Amino acid sequence: MTRYLLIHDGAADSASYFSTRSDFGAWGPPVELAAVRDNYDAILELTEPDAFCRVNPRAARIGFVIRSLAVLEEARRRDLPGDVLFVPSRLTALDAYAMARATLMAARELSAGHRLTAADLATEKNGRGLGEAFGARLVGRELAYDLKTGAPIDYGMVR
Repeated sequence: MTRYLLIHDGAADSASYFSTRSDFGAWGPPVELAAVRDNYDAILELTEPDAFCRVNPRAARIGFVIRSLAVLEEARRRDLPGDVLFVPSRLTALDAYAMARATLMAARELSAGHRLTAADLATEKNGRGLGEAFGARLVGRELAYDLKTGAPIDYGMVR
């Protein structure tokens, strides 16, 4: 069975972001890589989703260092013969935040000049619009452009 350990990289505490997010799995508290290094015969860094190798799990204790979300997702799909040591970088934490962030979009087709109501606004994950928390500030504002259903909404769209 593969264990997933969240590793603090020492430079930035992006690991703490993942330790509080249930959508990325159940992590224990972040640990230093040096603290677990001696538990393994080999530690391999996997940098690409297709970089996985076949290793005899009975022959060695393996730790797989992973720094990106794409490689972490691939690791979850495979039955790795060792532990995943996830070391999220600041960029990885930012990507994860963007993926989980709810943003505003048009709930239906809207015409320029229309005054926005709460019913005109919908949310989506990983969108390009303003964050969901800004919805109340948009209600009552006039649209500067026509918007199609699902179009991201930001302050450049309203007057």
